[in-house]
Amino acid sequence: MRSRSCVDEVFRKLSVEPLETPTGGLLRSTEDVFQPRNLTWNHTWRTTFDGNANVRARVRFRMEGGMPVAWLDDLHNLHYHMRGKGDQQGLWQLPGGAPYVADTSMHEYVGGVKIWRIAGDKYRIKFYGPRSRMPGFLGSEPEAYAVYAEVPVAKAIRWDPNAWKLFGPERHLVTFKGHLAKLFPTIMSVLIHMPYELQAQTAEDERVRAWWAKGSTHPITVYKTGMDTAGEEREDVEWATWGGVGAR
Repeated sequence: MRSRSCVDEVFRKLSVEPLETPTGGLLRSTEDVFQPRNLTWNHTWRTTFDGNANVRARVRFRMEGGMPVAWLDDLHNLHYHMRGKGDQQGLWQLPGGAPYVADTSMHEYVGGVKIWRIAGDKYRIKFYGPRSRMPGFLGSEPEAYAVYAEVPVAKAIRWDPNAWKLFGPERHLVTFKGHLAKLFPTIMSVLIHMPYELQAQTAEDERVRAWWAKGSTHPITVYKTGMDTAGEEREDVEWATWGGVGAR
């Protein structure tokens, strides 16, 4: 059973229910907050996505705007070349700067990712900067980058430049291309086809994930050695259809 965070304890002692905010924000239990400010969770809740354990994140599934969304936060720090640790704890380093949707300044770190299952049998991937470290109400929700990606469900576990599309300011698309090509086919393989590998999943995570991953039918593929050999071929393990929560 998970231990309570300090925020949960305060609400319990005051006999007050956490207030809901549109994006699961400031006053809710950390269970329903994307990139919570008080980092009280145990890093063992991270899921490992590659053979070298360079790509790790806490995974949760939540409903937003009536759509199922995979949340990835508590990221393991990752260098922009994706072969070792970056220089900021809990963040993915980018090879250059890119603007947020509502901010034209350049930013160079990803603090979390949200992956929507959207209409047209597609996934939409949005990258977020780190949550502000300002205390209390002075802090803000993580900002979304102006660049995002989409891929058809049927193409989500293999890199195909004709299927994976980046959208946003053209000059900044290249900033995210390496991460998209080298990380996300593997991440999506685990999220879609290997639910037994996902750590610390609750009944709500499993319920939402079943909808998020439904109808995914294509070869399960895995990287043999992780991110160090981004160009190597992957081995097809088996054909399968996952309509819900799987088992070993």
